Amino acid sequence: YYLVENIGYAILVISLAWMFLSNVLIDMEKESDQLVINKKLEMIWEYLLAEDDRDYMRKRIKENPDNYFLSNDKYKQQVEKTIQWTELQNFGKELKDQAKLSDSIRYILMALSTILIGVGRFGDVSRNINEIKNE
Repeated sequence: YYLVENIGYAILVISLAWMFLSNVLIDMEKESDQLVINKKLEMIWEYLLAEDDRDYMRKRIKENPDNYFLSNDKYKQQVEKTIQWTELQNFGKELKDQAKLSDSIRYILMALSTILIGVGRFGDVSRNINEIKNE
């Protein structure tokens, strides 16, 4: 029973060390989220600044439909921005998955160590009770 209890304590120490790793991953995940937010804000500002250009091009197209081809480059730029926006949705996804996996491993280690320590303590107490009964 001492061996089981000591293994439980060893796993507890490992899970505490794992907690520090998990905290580092959580910090990296938060930084990644902040980068995504900042990039999206930049793209929103660019979109709002480009709105004047789009209004100007719409007026020119209404005046002369041949101007549509002039606006094609602006359209391509807008499509590229849309693609960048959707790519930002997946940015940091791997980091979030790693953080979730790390948390799951830590929870399993904590539960296992608690069970092993409990079994070791219970075995020690039951052995002491048996010794007292035999005396």
